[in-house]
Amino acid sequence: MRHGMIVTIEDLRRRACRRLPRAVFVYIDGGAEEEVTLRANRQAFERVQFRPRALVDCGTPDLSTTVLGQRIRCPLILAPAGLVGLFWPNGETAAARAAARFGTIFSLSTVSVASLEEVAASGSGATLWFSANTSFAIVA
Repeated sequence: MRHGMIVTIEDLRRRACRRLPRAVFVYIDGGAEEEVTLRANRQAFERVQFRPRALVDCGTPDLSTTVLGQRIRCPLILAPAGLVGLFWPNGETAAARAAARFGTIFSLSTVSVASLEEVAASGSGATLWFSANTSFAIVA
């Protein structure tokens, strides 16, 4: 991190470690139990490399796809993350608004600060899913 500028995920992680209370950082940064899945995910991401190609005409790419019969514009789903509202004010509703803006799905965790009703009433316009433990229920 040069001059406080965040360029990489590791830069962001270091900044969060300095700014957040320790218990909050450990909760966000860690994984469950022995962190086997966390390590596997990091290793998988390390195998991905981007090949920047400047000045190449890509036209207007269509990133849309279908998930469980629902058409989404962006091929990413905001997965359930617990207690987001502790880390950012109204974090769950803000994330739902972001999902709506990018045309994708927001999934609320069972351990969220905001209730499903609060997120649905926020007027985000997102397609909402609810994570009931390890299964999903489509609610809107």
